[in-house]
Amino acid sequence: MILAICQPNFLPWLGYIAMLDMADTFVVLDDVQYVRREWVNRNYIYNCYQGSRELISVSLSKHSQQTPINRVVVAQNGWQSSVLGKIENAYKQAPYFNKYSSLIHNWLHAESASLASFNVNILMELMYILEIRTDIVLQSTLGITGRKSQLIINICNELKPDLYLANSGSRAYGLHEDLEKASIPYQYQDYKHPAFTCRSAVGEYSESYLSIIDALMYYDTRSRQIVRGQV
Repeated sequence: MILAICQPNFLPWLGYIAMLDMADTFVVLDDVQYVRREWVNRNYIYNCYQGSRELISVSLSKHSQQTPINRVVVAQNGWQSSVLGKIENAYKQAPYFNKYSSLIHNWLHAESASLASFNVNILMELMYILEIRTDIVLQSTLGITGRKSQLIINICNELKPDLYLANSGSRAYGLHEDLEKASIPYQYQDYKHPAFTCRSAVGEYSESYLSIIDALMYYDTRSRQIVRGQV
């Protein structure tokens, strides 16, 4: 069994989806501290009219600094209108805008108990579209805690994967050294972002590290092949 572990990111980028696609089991870290300016409640899209990236973000209710993601509440202040407006402005000429605009509207307005469940619900919708059948497990259902490397090791010791697929960003805190000490087989993802062009009546562009909705708007279900570097 290949295991991947990651926080529940908002409308994630292609590398996140690729990790999800490669894994047999994907543990969502819903019971870890929410950290500002990461990707749990924001991501980038591309506005070809302006020729620049735009940040879209989920508005959150006030919470303490130590609040875990599964206790952070999505705000009820109409933030969805701003996000949907940015998406429409960016993709209204994209070939699959009509298909996905209503879906995204429903995703953003869905009731949820927390930011974690909000993002996981969207992730499940994306998996259905892309025909990804990986098993999703919430960290909170495992009752496992810890910090950084120790949390990963604790989850691996519980689930006993044949291979732990590590996010390449975890090199920064020496995860590989701790995994080796714990005798856990691992491999870094080292995702190479595929090059693909988005074309509409406005023009064309090729940008990396955007939300998966950028690929969906132009390539629909073929986005799975893009994620795998097959387009």
